[in-house]
Amino acid sequence: MDGRALFRQLLDLAGSLGLAVRIEPFARPGSSGGGLCLLRGRHVILLDGGAPIVEQTSALAEAIAEALGPNATPRATSEAVERAIVSASRRLAWRAASQSAAARTSPLQRRVSVLRRPKPGLRAIRPK
Repeated sequence: MDGRALFRQLLDLAGSLGLAVRIEPFARPGSSGGGLCLLRGRHVILLDGGAPIVEQTSALAEAIAEALGPNATPRATSEAVERAIVSASRRLAWRAASQSAAARTSPLQRRVSVLRRPKPGLRAIRPK
């Protein structure tokens, strides 16, 4: 399936779920193509109009997966749409797990893991 066709089918699915989708160019391009946000009490999917279609499709699939919840998989008309949403929900779960693991470590542990011994041949300079 072509990327634009998948994007259109995801747009149709978002509309059938009652999610509003707005595609606008962002003032500052981010690292993703957009995402789900709460605007005046309604869930809205904002997509960067200047981002490539692949990033927009990925962001749209992640936003739909986030709106549906961790275990819900919609019965879409296309198998490619279902695969895209399942893949997006797995990415979201992986990110949540990695963030919670980072939150469990104390700032001191994170700093110690970064400050390792100097490389061979380099010595620490001690003040005199």
